[in-house]
Amino acid sequence: MIRLLLVDDEPVLLIPTKTFLEKDNAEISCDTANSAREALDKLAASPYDAVVSDYDMPEMDGIALLQEVRRRYGTLPFILFTGRGREAVVIEALNHGADFYIQRSGEPQALYAELASKIMHAVDRRQAREALRESEKEARARIAEIETIYATAPVGLCLLGTDTRYLQVNEQFAEMDGFSIEEHIGKTVRELIPDLADAAEALVKKVIETGHPVLDIEIEGETPAQPGRVRYWKESWVPLKDDQGRVTAINIVTEEITERKRAEDELRETILELQTTVEELKVAEEEVRSQNEELMAVREELDAEHQRYVDLFECAPFGYMVTDTNGIIREINREGARQLNVNGENLVGKPLVIFIAKDERMAFHTLIGQVNCGGAKEVRDRRVTLQPREDSPFLISLDIGAVCDAGNTLVGLRWLIRKITAQNQAKCFFQE
Repeated sequence: MIRLLLVDDEPVLLIPTKTFLEKDNAEISCDTANSAREALDKLAASPYDAVVSDYDMPEMDGIALLQEVRRRYGTLPFILFTGRGREAVVIEALNHGADFYIQRSGEPQALYAELASKIMHAVDRRQAREALRESEKEARARIAEIETIYATAPVGLCLLGTDTRYLQVNEQFAEMDGFSIEEHIGKTVRELIPDLADAAEALVKKVIETGHPVLDIEIEGETPAQPGRVRYWKESWVPLKDDQGRVTAINIVTEEITERKRAEDELRETILELQTTVEELKVAEEEVRSQNEELMAVREELDAEHQRYVDLFECAPFGYMVTDTNGIIREINREGARQLNVNGENLVGKPLVIFIAKDERMAFHTLIGQVNCGGAKEVRDRRVTLQPREDSPFLISLDIGAVCDAGNTLVGLRWLIRKITAQNQAKCFFQE
């Protein structure tokens, strides 16, 4: 519904205009004002979608009203609808920003049809401009957020074209390959990392053909960063699609697991050794029944040692989330949701502070306020106590970074959550 304000000091002209417009156009609702001053009062009291005004009015004419509307309400559609047809008036109206100038003459039905058409056109045009501005604003904020993630994520990130050309990579990804970010852009995987080209081309083909992501796959090969050494990565390939559903590029998230694979091999060797020892103990148990109790104890110790290696190997990945500037959760990954003990979909829109121990919430709010788009864009390794839903609290390490838009205004916060106990377990595992 279009809310229209009609302004004319002559009721004999004002009422027919209102009647014609509302009768033939169900989407238009008219309010009237008998002077420019009354019109300004009504505009201040409630919103309107457009103004249609006469030119020749006492105290303040239509041009003066137009100038005041432009000063107060910017691009609010304004149509001058008057019996005055002088060229100077037309030029003055358009120069001051009138959307249209219509001379009140001719057959009424056609005249009011033209007026209704101009009203709807002006309103649609303004709505389109505002939608475009809002879309551009959202796009800029999203780009700033993505650039922040690329700059700060502790894993490798890459945007790969359907021709396997690198479109965007972050520093972590570049370091894995042994080339700078600039050296990646525009080059194909085969040109830079020939040892990984066959696997990359096969994955691109699969993602394009199916339109579905390929998650948590293992890639192995050599890169110039460490020539002659076979390395391993865990990757997820997620398609980026246009509005027709066609794959236009592929987002890649990669984490190097070379050391983890080595630990896994060592673990398997240890398991084999333990199994051999257990078999020997079984034989010894049969041969020397008197030592059965001692052998069983040894076996239990060996089984416990085996389980310890398995538990240490299952190192949980980090939790990652994005909130607004007040700490309201916008996005959260699976590990983050797991740490909070709540389904990820149910966390969106919830304040993170409700998962912080009550006696630490005041300090937590202070911590959020320290992050800005100036000299304190990030806060690292702050220890707080996390209180999951229906679970015991535990200590975590927080890295908090600012998400800034193109105007360097804070629009959100990014969070890296590491459970302190899980982190220590991982360190101990790789040291052994």
